[in-house]
Amino acid sequence: MSDGGSLLNGSGADGVVVVTRFDGVTVLTLPLFVLIHRLVARDVRRVAREDGFIGVRFFRDRRARVVWSVSLWTHLDAVRAMGRVNRHVMAARLPGRLGWTTRSGVFRFGGDWRAVLFDSKLHTRNPLTEATQAEKEDAPWLS
Repeated sequence: MSDGGSLLNGSGADGVVVVTRFDGVTVLTLPLFVLIHRLVARDVRRVAREDGFIGVRFFRDRRARVVWSVSLWTHLDAVRAMGRVNRHVMAARLPGRLGWTTRSGVFRFGGDWRAVLFDSKLHTRNPLTEATQAEKEDAPWLS
């Protein structure tokens, strides 16, 4: 398992997940959150798709007034493309003005689920990365 320093300094070629938590999103401010999230996601998709952006979704817990944004990226350098998205930069300033607090983290592939759960010796590739040509030849449905 790598520490935060090596994650940020490494190649990050094995895919990453970015999770941002927004606390304090109320029933009244949720429609604004949804609108902003959709606009930012559209712009990130437009700018970063070729860089390695896969997709983003949000989840909410109404009772706890919490919303999570979860995005998938093929590699760490692709995540840095968000800095080129003006709407994302502007939207990052809004939570404090709306009374929301945020926390965010970048997570790297930890291994095949069988290795993580059952200490299996199987090693498969990260599901966030493209299949190799050999994998595609072995499994034609991947093409």
